Amino acid sequence: MWRKLIIGELTVLAVVLGAARITAARAHDADHRIVPPDEIVFARTYGDWAAQWWQWALSLPAAAHPLLNTADCSVGQSGPVWFLGARSCAIGDTTCNTSQVKRTCTVPFGKLLFFPVLNYADSKLEEASFGNPNATVAEIRAFLAAQVDGSANVSASVDGVPVPHVKERFRVQAPVFSFTLPACNPPDPAHSCDLLSAVGEGPFPPGEYVTNVDDGVYLMVEPLRPGRHTIHFHGEFPAFNFGFDVTYELTITHQ
Repeated sequence: MWRKLIIGELTVLAVVLGAARITAARAHDADHRIVPPDEIVFARTYGDWAAQWWQWALSLPAAAHPLLNTADCSVGQSGPVWFLGARSCAIGDTTCNTSQVKRTCTVPFGKLLFFPVLNYADSKLEEASFGNPNATVAEIRAFLAAQVDGSANVSASVDGVPVPHVKERFRVQAPVFSFTLPACNPPDPAHSCDLLSAVGEGPFPPGEYVTNVDDGVYLMVEPLRPGRHTIHFHGEFPAFNFGFDVTYELTITHQ
């Protein structure tokens, strides 16, 4: 059921955007500090950033991965946008609970936060492992769209201020993208080598894989002022009897 169903990832963006500068006051999001879904941020659309998020999440070894609680949220971060996320569970880890996630994270001032409130991805690689090697991109997209269509009670807030109509307004699809699975070096007996294997979809050999797509609800949070902030998001997939509730307690540091 997992099929790269990873919920809830955050990112922070930089103050100076040049030609892609983010304007501060907006009709619906002035208090929520959310970048509109049609905004181009550092020459990338929301869909492009969704692909970047997956590439970040899948490139890290399971033994040092923020989503598996084996590393701090700073691991793998670079540039003006940071990716944060909810919890994934390594197969057989009976102590792991994906449904209730509370994390603390220290973020440098001036970073944007980009995260999926709720998302679902699939690839030719995984479809082949499921016995469907001839799946087309259109078929995979239709499958993903049906799952996100069926999601319920999708919500998000920044410092207690809700983002209105988040599922309707901020749903995007990533373009077809590639990702690279890390090598298992050195192996960690407590985890599989990569995120897909850790959650029971592998094992897959390390290397680059193409023809991957996703569908989801994503938010880009503008740089937050130094101090403490809270980001919360919630969602449910009734078809899988699966729900999640994620809270991030952020500390934005002074430069």
